[in-house]
Amino acid sequence: MANKRVLIVDDDEEFCGELAESLERAGCTVTRSTDAVHAEKIIQEGKHDVVLLDEKMPRVSGLDILKRLDPLKTKSRIIVVSGSHLIEKQLKEHGLWPLVTEVMAKPIDFKKLLEKINQGL
Repeated sequence: MANKRVLIVDDDEEFCGELAESLERAGCTVTRSTDAVHAEKIIQEGKHDVVLLDEKMPRVSGLDILKRLDPLKTKSRIIVVSGSHLIEKQLKEHGLWPLVTEVMAKPIDFKKLLEKINQGL
């Protein structure tokens, strides 16, 4: 795998840490953020190939972050991670589907995630 830069945005610190370690072992360079406001700034910098964005977080949700991103300036491929089976419908209803490359259900299938990252999504 080419060295992919991955940003993990999830309020669950344990999940963030475990996923980051697994991705680093697979050859990725990983940044993680458990704070959605901080993560939004990082996403806007456009320095990551892939963003794993949790849909449900306190204060600011993944959907809220997506609503504030400029689709023309967002360079990262965004994978929305969700425990809800309604997330695709919500993304489409809010006009956010064009920003999203993939939706993955929790718990994440790590093998499938690596395939998506390696394929360039």
